[in-house]
Amino acid sequence: MPILREMQRRGWEVHVAAPNSDTLRALSQNGIHTHQLHLDRSSTNPFQELKTLRNFKAIADLVRPHLSHHFSTKAVIYGCLSGKGLNVATITGLGYSLSGAAGTAKHIPVRIIGKTLYKRAMQKCHHVIFQNDHDCSFFLNKKIAKDHQVSIIQGSGIDMSYFHPDKLSKKDKPIKFVVLSRMLISKGIEDFVAASRIVRERTNEKCEFILAGPLDVDNPSCIKESIFNGWLTEGSVKWIGQVPDALEAYSDADVVVLPSFYKEGLSRSLIEGAAMGLPLITTDNPGCRDAVIHNETGLIVPLRDPHALAEAMLTLISNASMRRQMGKAGRKFVEQHFSQDQVLSKTLETYDAVLTRNGGVGLD
Repeated sequence: MPILREMQRRGWEVHVAAPNSDTLRALSQNGIHTHQLHLDRSSTNPFQELKTLRNFKAIADLVRPHLSHHFSTKAVIYGCLSGKGLNVATITGLGYSLSGAAGTAKHIPVRIIGKTLYKRAMQKCHHVIFQNDHDCSFFLNKKIAKDHQVSIIQGSGIDMSYFHPDKLSKKDKPIKFVVLSRMLISKGIEDFVAASRIVRERTNEKCEFILAGPLDVDNPSCIKESIFNGWLTEGSVKWIGQVPDALEAYSDADVVVLPSFYKEGLSRSLIEGAAMGLPLITTDNPGCRDAVIHNETGLIVPLRDPHALAEAMLTLISNASMRRQMGKAGRKFVEQHFSQDQVLSKTLETYDAVLTRNGGVGLD
């Protein structure tokens, strides 16, 4: 919304195309032209995908934008392939189409097709924004994108006044470790549950292990409901479901955790948690490690290692002063690198440069 509002303030005619949702309806109420996309992010059916591509093309033909900015895998590929005018893309992580995170042979064709489609899309893209160095290097090394096309803008910007330590609960409570994420194997949910069991066996401190986020049954990395329900029955973790406002998950937390091995762009939950003044525990994974300074704003552990994750939790359980110091340092780190104002400024500078370089009109 901050970027969209700034476009409006500068007199731009702003359009948003996205799947139908409450968010899309809210945008319409704010004077933004909205267009419904019929997009199934998990589909690999070629007929369905051709229909989706035509949907993108129809919207582009109708709007005829001077500049389009595309987010997420399918929107980047189909938006660039069908887009009119100048195209900017943001790569928010490598995902299954390039990383092979699903880990099964049946996903090999998806990765091959994904790489081919990305290459074709990048030929029609005037600038590519990455959220971390790893993803940028991947695209360059695989010759999907070229040096002159790319830049790095970390994240989508955090509202530092909204995500603020003053909104943390002050009451006495057990130490709460919170994961805010989709409930996926690749997000490390299994590892979090395993680590919670280890911690409970090794400390007498009262602790709670909270999962916040939706089940994602259409994702290749989905957790079977029977397994998930077994964890809840066992009592190792609590699940508060999908929260409409992330602040609900953070306000009562002591530590924010993300044990992901999915190829993230830049983890928003970690950045938001740090902005709240909370210490972080995450994995040595692109898009996760970029959000943490090890031993200063949080702890970084190896991928797929519940024992290392449990050790990090135990370290923070036993040291309240460390939790406070890391929280303060994390808040400062976010202010310096990931604030909404910084990301907004860099994004608008990118638009201006693309428009000017290609004979368009700059933002001023």
